[in-house]
Amino acid sequence: MVATAQPEGATLTKLSDGSVSYEEPLRNRNVEVVRQIASGFASDPIYAVDRFEQLDPDYQQIFETLIKTAQKDGVDITFFLPPYHPIPYKALKNKRDRYRCVFETERYFRELAGKRSIKVFGSYDPELAGVGETDFWDGMHAKRKAVERILSKIPSN
Repeated sequence: MVATAQPEGATLTKLSDGSVSYEEPLRNRNVEVVRQIASGFASDPIYAVDRFEQLDPDYQQIFETLIKTAQKDGVDITFFLPPYHPIPYKALKNKRDRYRCVFETERYFRELAGKRSIKVFGSYDPELAGVGETDFWDGMHAKRKAVERILSKIPSN
């Protein structure tokens, strides 16, 4: 591993905030490959949300206390709702009853944001977020440029 100030590189890059930027071949997949991967994410059960049945009330309380305390201490809070690739999002919508928690979660964050005067950027819905299938490098991860575009827009609540 080599230290760098660059946010993206040819290889896996660990950023100073602890997040990672994946290697160039993953970030630059062609749209057909991404479409195939996204279709795999959309197969039943939908990747990463198949066991998500409800928001945990205890964790919600802890989270809301953290938000309240941070704001009391002068911290400006912003929520980012990362969009899904259009293919898995369509599958979520088509099975809305089964995957209702995805939609309830976005609603929860937006309602909390409204109550606490928190800015919200993005949406799990790629159309509302203003992104399309060429903005992704797999079924869940938007490319850096797409995220930057979302974050440059006027926030919504």
